[in-house]
Amino acid sequence: MRALNSNLGIYCKKDSEKTARVIKKIEYVADFEVLYADGHTEIIDIKGVKTEAFKLKQKLFERKYMDSIKCLKLEGRGFVEV
Repeated sequence: MRALNSNLGIYCKKDSEKTARVIKKIEYVADFEVLYADGHTEIIDIKGVKTEAFKLKQKLFERKYMDSIKCLKLEGRGFVEV
């Protein structure tokens, strides 16, 4: 592992300026972004449970950035993938 960024902020959808209707931005803040020595990155989020709001943000993120989010939860003395 080469670098670890905590609380990576990503905007999945910005506020709309084209319409009179106000569309709120959808913001997702990942817990960690891990940059490995070979150049690939991994987005990690620590969750107890995947909420409906998170599932929507995850889908928007993966569609926009073509990258997946690895969700982990604490189980016993270690982390397992959710």
